[in-house]
Order: sequence, then structure tokens, then C-alpha cells
Amino acid sequence: MLLDNEAIEELSDVDLAEQIAHLRETRGVNSRVIEISDSYFSKAYYDSEDVEDTRCAMLQAKALGVSVPAVKRVVHQGKGFEFIQTRIHGHELMAIWPSIGLLSTVRLAFQLRGMVRRMQTTTRPTAGSLGTGLCRSFWIDNDVYGIPPYASPTTISSIVNFWHNLISFRREVSKSPEQHKESCLQPTDHEKEFVFTHHDLAPRNIMLENGTGKLWLVDWDLAGFYPSYFEHAAMHNFIPPPEWSWFTRWRWRFFVWVATGLYRGRAAMLAEVQRKTIRFPVSRRFNIRAGATVSVKSADD
Repeated sequence: MLLDNEAIEELSDVDLAEQIAHLRETRGVNSRVIEISDSYFSKAYYDSEDVEDTRCAMLQAKALGVSVPAVKRVVHQGKGFEFIQTRIHGHELMAIWPSIGLLSTVRLAFQLRGMVRRMQTTTRPTAGSLGTGLCRSFWIDNDVYGIPPYASPTTISSIVNFWHNLISFRREVSKSPEQHKESCLQPTDHEKEFVFTHHDLAPRNIMLENGTGKLWLVDWDLAGFYPSYFEHAAMHNFIPPPEWSWFTRWRWRFFVWVATGLYRGRAAMLAEVQRKTIRFPVSRRFNIRAGATVSVKSADD
């Protein structure tokens, strides 16, 4: 049984946390996200930095006129937090995309395009999340040595280029310092500034509100300042359900193109980078030792 909306507003932090914990237990819900009333849902977080970064991103997006759930409350829950937000009554695009027609696809694409463009008017000379500056990009976060907070444009482009050009760990061992540096120069040039991105606009994180045709963007955990093509690439970072036909998948590609621009080559490059970081996570060790790229963790360990 869900809680009353009034209880969400009036209960103390301790009592509300207990009610949510009981609701999770009685409903047998293992997901981090749970509906707690007709108007609110809660998401569990385990780190105060994650909570603050997500809150900052959502407030920034709302200030720009982006359709985003409102943050209601944040309460301690054991060693973590419950992040309470307004509930959107609608459906994820992942579930309903096959039933959406071509004209609706165009209309929704331009609606999302407007939100993405408003977000991209906000820029910053360093990468990472809005609060802590941590780089949580799934394209490169499997890199064992880590990306420094508030990374510069040169840092991001050199690391992306390194992973793109990686052939094998054995090849990295035999490179000269000059070769290590050369491997970080192309194919991407460093951006002058990064743009504000949601960074995970897969169809599971875009909701169509019932009765209004309005899109809402949810799950802002990975939001931050990154190259503009990261937004485009991230919209392809999911496995289409088997019921998506060829035409359904084509409509999604068209939707992404209208909303974020045409970065097909860069998207393929980032997908390759992601695969390499997963398969060879420690390969940047000798590149770091050569001074070609920077890291959080020492490469001398």
C-alpha cells in the first residue's frame, strides 16, 4: 500500500525513511527506484556526492526549462539516502516506442531537440558532474586509473584518443614516450568548452506523459559537462528489445538525429572505446607513465 501524499510532506526525516524502508520490504522491491505515493517516487543512493550531483543537475535542467521531475526531499536511510521526486504518470519510450507513428516521432524529436539545445547553452571549461566535477561517463569509467575531477578538454580528448587507438597491451609496453604522446592526438580534437548533457537519454529514461504528449527526462545520475557528441552517442547505449522491428529501430535513429545532431562516426568511436576499456582496463598504465595522459590512480602501483 502506497503512502499518503501528505505523509511525504509532513513526516520527519526519520519517520519517512522508516516508512519507505517498510514499503520496500513489504513489496519485495529490490530496485533502487520505488513508487511511494500517487505523486512521488524515491530512489536509493549510497553516496552523498551522487545525491548532490544529481540534485544540482536536475535543478540546472529545470532552470533551463527542461521537463524534469521536481526534487521533493532527501532523507538519510541507513548508510545511504532516499531521493524523493515527483512521479510522472506516463510510459517510458522503451516500452511504447513500437506503437508510436512517424508523425508522432517527428513531433517528439523536435520537442526533445528543444530541451537538448537549451541544455547546451550552458557550458563549462571542465568536464564532469555539476557538483563534484567527477567524470561518470560510462564510455571511459572502466579505465582503472580514473579520470581526474574537473578534467580539461585536453585531458578528455587525449584519453578518448588513447583508447580509440589502442591495439594491445603488449604494444603499449614497447612504445617510446613519443609514441605514447602521438597516440593521444587523434582522431578527436579537444573542445574549447563542454556542454551540459543528460548523458543517458536511452529510451528507458525518456517518459511520455499520459494525455499531454509531453516528454519528461528522468534519471540524471550521469549528467554533467561533456563533448556534445557524448549526448548523441549515449542515446544508442542500450540493447533494443526484440519486439523492435527494423522500422522501429530506424525511427529511433531518426529521432536521435533530429534531437542531438549527426555524430554517427563519433558514436561508433565511443562504442569502440567502451569495449576496449571493459576488455583491457589497465592498458593506460604505460601511457600515464610516459606523461601522455593524466589519472587519479598512480600507474606506478
